[in-house]
Amino acid sequence: HHGFRRLIFHMNPHVAGSLWGAGKPSEVISAPLSRNIDTVNTLEAKKSNIGVQRPRVLGGGTISPSKRESTSRVGIPRVTSVRARARPFTPKTHRRQVVHGRDAKVSPVGDVRPAGKKLAYPEGHQENYQNAFALPTAHSEPKSGVSTFVLSQYDRKGLSNVPPASLPFEAMTRNTEQKVNVSKFKVAPASKLSKLTFHYDPPVETCTLTPYFLIEDTEGNMRPRDPRDDVRFRWYRGQRCVCAICGKRGIMQCLTSLKAGIEVDETFFCSNQCLQINFKRKKNIFNSGPAAARLSQKWDSDPTESGRQCGDDKEAKANSLFSKMPPSWKDQWMLINKARSYVPRKIDVGRRLRLDAAVTSEKTGERVWSCLHTTSVMRAPSPPPPRRLLGSENTMSQPTFKVFCYNVLADIYATGYMYPYCPLWALQWSYRCERILRSILSTRAEIICLQEVQEDHFKKFFVPNLSKNGYDGIYKRKTRESRTSNPDAVDGCAIFYERNRFALRERHDIEFNKLADMHIPDRGLLRRMSKGNIGQILLLEELGKGGQGHGMICVGNTHIYWDPEYKDVKLWQTFMLIQQLQSHLQHRKHVPLILCGDFNSEVDSAVYKLLSERYLRTDHPILKDSNAQKMLSYYQSFDHTLPLESAYAAIGEPKYTNYTGHYIGTLDYIWYSNGTLRPVAILEIDDEKHLKKQTALPSPQYPSDHIFLLAEFAWN
Repeated sequence: HHGFRRLIFHMNPHVAGSLWGAGKPSEVISAPLSRNIDTVNTLEAKKSNIGVQRPRVLGGGTISPSKRESTSRVGIPRVTSVRARARPFTPKTHRRQVVHGRDAKVSPVGDVRPAGKKLAYPEGHQENYQNAFALPTAHSEPKSGVSTFVLSQYDRKGLSNVPPASLPFEAMTRNTEQKVNVSKFKVAPASKLSKLTFHYDPPVETCTLTPYFLIEDTEGNMRPRDPRDDVRFRWYRGQRCVCAICGKRGIMQCLTSLKAGIEVDETFFCSNQCLQINFKRKKNIFNSGPAAARLSQKWDSDPTESGRQCGDDKEAKANSLFSKMPPSWKDQWMLINKARSYVPRKIDVGRRLRLDAAVTSEKTGERVWSCLHTTSVMRAPSPPPPRRLLGSENTMSQPTFKVFCYNVLADIYATGYMYPYCPLWALQWSYRCERILRSILSTRAEIICLQEVQEDHFKKFFVPNLSKNGYDGIYKRKTRESRTSNPDAVDGCAIFYERNRFALRERHDIEFNKLADMHIPDRGLLRRMSKGNIGQILLLEELGKGGQGHGMICVGNTHIYWDPEYKDVKLWQTFMLIQQLQSHLQHRKHVPLILCGDFNSEVDSAVYKLLSERYLRTDHPILKDSNAQKMLSYYQSFDHTLPLESAYAAIGEPKYTNYTGHYIGTLDYIWYSNGTLRPVAILEIDDEKHLKKQTALPSPQYPSDHIFLLAEFAWN
């Protein structure tokens, strides 16, 4: 879980018996920051004395001091969007914090030193820091000035770095004349790498393999990599190791075959059954004169059996056979890469990989190498079986267009905790993205509506790859802050359209939080409705040959709030989306409408009934809820005038569009205006027996927990 890497707090020493003073946010420090500093926030302490009460922190809540609290410990308050339950920590001791329900680790820097430990203060400021770090107790005299602490936090890809040697910023506050110039932080020199590991094994073709490690410094402490650490990487490719019978990954080698003179590639097998088949096929070779002569001899590199106790001659022969790998296999590694990460290619399939990594010791100047081996690289799984396009009529004489709808599963949600049945390598974005792109391009749809698209992936992956295939795209991110150190790690919705078929004429973004501010005066209901979800509305013009296009078409795309306990929020968001569509189409009654999205609502839900029946009966069970009653007081009724129908309803809504280990149901839909368009074909849903092969979605064959929809339309 990514989080803030650097937080600067200003504590009020005037508060006796408290760790933190009641605070309010002050201005963010405006100064050039190091590239390792992601966020700098300040808390300006109030001057008032609040005694021994528990102090309030930014965003509400209190800090609960531990029973073992001492003057060498401080709490961690909740800051901006990061919700952290305050718990004490000591220098060089990492404790877990609960951040939005996920584990994150925090590491202190610059805390008051415990007995027998020394702190590395910035040069020239030792006295200032010693005074500043002396926390007051209930019996101590208050000190003037402001105490400054630097906190660092783990992120999902490892520990965040300790501040570098040069940190060009100044910490200042309004309620004090004291000025602390933080110019240098010392980091203990690196000694060697520690805890070198991969997140998953075996590696898979096309799936990026990245090592994770910590640096052990000269004082014996573990820390993350510092930008000044000279870390080197070397990737090696071993010999090919796939089954000679079926081509699967080899897990055993027949040394008898190898000794008989058979090629090395034909001596590996995936199971006992394949090994037995090989013996039957090679029986004549084993009994031939040259092979039998080789089997009776020793390899030149075979060790003697002196000192080994064998029960009989048969056991002695067996020990001599597998006591050491033959020369043809030993230490044949080819250097292939010197970067930190490596993407296995087709040539790597069936071969082991080896990573050598080292950090230059600042004490001795030597590199201490660590070695890490993988098992054989797996071939990328084959794509899922093709799906049939179920057509209802012959449309060869008139133009049609296809609409594609897909929740691609954002990388920030694709975790082993959420999907424990899916291999970790199959959850990696580097693996899933190519399969998502293949699914999109295979349908040749003219209009593509995507949900759960991360902003960074939209910029770096979807736009470049779809642009070169003839698409232009529009993106809208959800109105919520990133919970990671990457500010672009927020998902949203995207609409792509074929630029040779359609041209963009208008664009309207819908932010449900803003609509809630405008329409809901009740503060409690406003908080309930503000979930950060969004919608998109595009007005496209069809580009026909010689100006023979059919005119304009309106395309909507949305991702409704997910929580099943908030059915009233889903209903309100859908209703506001419909209101916005009606507003933009009120003077364009003949413009066709396509509405796609993950509505997180099943066929029997209030959302589906509102869209399909154009109104919601006042005796519907959802309207008996107290929150829904408040909404009724604002809107009187939930109805609309858009003639919407579901494209899949003609043959029956699918049994599922979301198929996970904890939920199976229909959540995604393609709606259309039945007066101006008609569906002529839809794509069938994947057979359940294929989905169950690896428990549920996502899986190595299916890159998302949703199934994409496709409908082909003709103009009325």
